[in-house]
Parts: sequence; C-alpha cells; structure tokens
Amino acid sequence: MGSPLFIFASLAAVVPVLLAVFAGSAAQAATPLAFSPDPQRPSIVWVVSDELQYPLVFDGTGQIRPEFPNLKALQADSTTYTHAYSAANYTDYAVPAMLTGISDIAAQGPDRMQEVRANIGIVPSLASEYSVVMESPLFRFECDTTDCASVGAVDDANFASRMLGFAADSAAIAGRTALARPFSDAFPSLDGKWRDFWSGGDEFGDNAEGNSVGKAISGLRVAEQTAPAAPIFAFWHTIRTHAPWNVDREGNDIYPSRLPIVDDAHMVGSNKAGTYSTPELQSIERRLYANSAVDFDRQLGELIAELKATGRYDNTIIVVTADHGAGITVEADRRIGDTLEQRWTEVAHVPLLVKDPNQTEPATVVAPRSTGQIARTVLNAAGASPTTDLTASPDLSQDLPSGPVFSTVGGGVMTPWTYQGAPEPDPWQQEDLTPANPAYPFAIGIDDSLLGQAVPEGWVAVETDAIDAIPGESTQQLVVINRVPGTCDPSVTTGLVSSAGMVSGSVLWQSANSNAPNRGWAIVPKAESYEFWCTSA
Repeated sequence: MGSPLFIFASLAAVVPVLLAVFAGSAAQAATPLAFSPDPQRPSIVWVVSDELQYPLVFDGTGQIRPEFPNLKALQADSTTYTHAYSAANYTDYAVPAMLTGISDIAAQGPDRMQEVRANIGIVPSLASEYSVVMESPLFRFECDTTDCASVGAVDDANFASRMLGFAADSAAIAGRTALARPFSDAFPSLDGKWRDFWSGGDEFGDNAEGNSVGKAISGLRVAEQTAPAAPIFAFWHTIRTHAPWNVDREGNDIYPSRLPIVDDAHMVGSNKAGTYSTPELQSIERRLYANSAVDFDRQLGELIAELKATGRYDNTIIVVTADHGAGITVEADRRIGDTLEQRWTEVAHVPLLVKDPNQTEPATVVAPRSTGQIARTVLNAAGASPTTDLTASPDLSQDLPSGPVFSTVGGGVMTPWTYQGAPEPDPWQQEDLTPANPAYPFAIGIDDSLLGQAVPEGWVAVETDAIDAIPGESTQQLVVINRVPGTCDPSVTTGLVSSAGMVSGSVLWQSANSNAPNRGWAIVPKAESYEFWCTSA
C-alpha cells in the first residue's frame, strides 16, 4: 500500500470520495410496502451459509445427510427445494440479488447491479413493521427507531479511518480499471469484493469470524427485550462454510483463518491458484469443507433452540440457503468449477429449506427454483405488498419463465448460464463426509491398519528442508513440509507421518507438475515432533 502507484491513485481518488461522503449515500430508497392487518404477523429468520453447496448436505434422494442433525430436524418441518440455484458465483452479487428478488443478474445490466450491490433489498422496507436483526460480515442495517437491533458488521472507528478506507478502495478501483497491464497488476483484484480490496484473502479479508451465531442470538434478544410484541426479521449471514475451511468437527481452528497459509498456497493442499493436484489433496480439502458444514449445523441448532425457548419458532418463517457453493477444483476457481457439470452441481446448486409459519409436516418441491424467488416469498409471508412496482421474481410456489440463470462474474462482466436440467452426480465419498477413524480423520491414501502402529519396514525417512507446524486450537495439527528434492519418488504422492515411531497419519505431496512438487501437507494428532516417510524409489 506504500507503492507510488497506490499513493498516486489515492490522491486522484480522495476528492470525489470526500464529495460522495459529504453528499450522503447513493443507496436506493426503501420500496414502500403495504402490510395487511395481522396481529399474529410471523417473524422471519433468513439464514445464508456462505459457499455451502447442495450435495454436501443433501444426499441423492433429497434428504439431509445424517452428519447434519439440526438441518435434518428442520427439514421435518420444512419444504425442501431440491433444485434451487444461486444467481451468481460471488457473494457481493449473489446476496444483494437474493435480498432484492433478482434471479438473472446479467439481464439487469451492470448499472442496475451496481445499484443493487449497494443496497440490502427488501430489508429496510420491512423495518416499519419488524424489529430488524442483521448479523453479517458484509451487510448491516442502520436502525432509525428504538424497536430494532443491528448487529454484525460495524462502522469504522472514526471519520479518518473511513476516509482512509474509501481512498484505498478508490485507488484499487482506479488502478485496476484505468491502467493497462502490467501497471494494473500492481493493484488487487476486484472480483468477489466491493470494499477492502487491499485486505487480502477472499470476500471477507484475512480473518473474518466463522463462529457468529452468538451475535445473531444476541441481536434476537435485544429485539425481544425492546419490543416483545413485534415480529422480528433476522438475517444471519455466516461465513463458517466459506473457504478457507479450517476447523475440526467441534469448530476449533486447526489453523488460523488467514491467506496464504504458506507462500503461494491459497488453502490446505492447494496450488497458488487454489486448485488441487492430486485426488488425495482434494480429499483433505473435502474433509475440511465437511467439518465447516458440521459446525454450521451446530450453530444453526443454537439459533433454532433460541427461537423455541422464546416461543417464536412456530410462528416464524425460517429460510436456510447459501449465496453459492464451491467446487474442489483441479484447474479453475472453486466458484466457477472445472466443468459445466461441476459448475451446476457444486457451485450453482445450493440448499434451500423454507419452514412456513406453523408448518409441522415436510414437503418437497423438485421443480427448479432460484434464490431470487425467496424475497417475494418472504414478503408474502409478512403480508406485505409493494405500493409501487417491485421488479422481483415470482415467489417459490411458481415457476420462473425460463428457468434459473446462474451468472459467473469476472472483471465486472456477468456471463449467464441457463439451467438445462442436466444430471448432477454426487461428488462426495462417505469417507470424506465421515472419516472411518475419528482419531485420525485426515489419514488419507494409506492402510488404516497402520495407524497407531510402528512404522513398517520398506519405508524410508524423508529428508526435509523445512517442517512448519501451523498454530491452531484443535487437537489436530496442520504440518507443512518441504522435502529435499530427490528424496522420494515424485510419482508417489502419499507417505506416512509418525510421532515417537508410531504412525499417526499420512503426508500428501503435491504432484510433480504442481507449483511446489516437494511440498507435503499433513493433518495429524498434535505431538511433540513429527517424522515423515516415503516408499523407496
């Protein structure tokens, strides 16, 4: 941030930024709503689990997998939409589109989507009848009455820090869009973010909080205490299931939520581009992904328990969905997919459960739906109708005119893909959802009978250049190894890890054609020291 390019662009940007701040927000005014009289108006709880793909939590029959007991219990009271699809592959497009009722962002055009991305859709319009609670790392609702609660993303500490942030973001936009390469490459990518471009990481910077249900519950309690007779609108946007997936089954950090973990590596087991060069490295990432989803399920259970404890559960519409999914890829970005099949199966296809007020029996809708149809469904449940034209998609009881449209965004260009109903094979293996040996959940590609036993004959100790045990709170330890070139057969990408001479797991080497062919990854039970072994060449 101290480069001449940054300083020049910051100075060029600061005057228009200051004018914009003093002129006030350009956010669109709330759409006026007419509410039907209803002394029993239902509360609304809208949950968005970031990057949670459909096939991770649902099996091939449309049932929640047993690894997710709280989602499974909710499914018994809800309508399951087995073919629900996101509108976009980035949060900053997908969530505002969802809140606004947009199913096809590309059809809206860039100017309209810039306006949509600067707003939170129907939320301000509901505030006249609802206490509003928003817990999100990105979105907030500023209360202007005493009967709502706004938690989650907070304002910058002071005017000076806001100005610095605005100037930095303006510099990033100016440098990335106005300069030709190679000069523009000195500025951070804008894809997937609309602020804090210099912070590193993905949409949420370096270290956003994944265990956020406590803040959502705190907001519910504030709303309950302030206006106990009023219905509540609660929006909980959790990034527990957003990469990097870094927790164990209990939600404890195996390694810090920061990027990169090591030089050139985006996530555990990955190349610089965030892709995986062997099936075993894909497997370790799937297991981490599954752990994050298990912890989201735990947090969801706490939220539902709070609703039941306050007596609000029955007369509440509960929506659980995702902004988009993510693929475990070998070539492309996880939010695009290696193939069209993976794009629809793992990235576009998202969970969607809707518990209507006082619903007690499960139902299933197999017809294709878009997350852009949720907004109208929520308005209907609230007894709200726009007093002006609201260009929102039809509610979830209706078909879209031409099926769901999922758009991939790159460099500000929205590329639409229309749903064709192609088969979506289950990408998950049971051992990645629930490892066979819970004491060694990341032992991959080795004989399970070796675990806890002495290293057998025929294995050769690995000469290492570096061994880095990454700090974490879990009983599982992430270890990153760099071996001396030529120590092991580069065509064999799985080895053993031992502690005190006893096998404790596997080390997974990147492939010979990856960016770091001598880098190995292991997640094993914590110990004082670790040894690494490979088969003789």
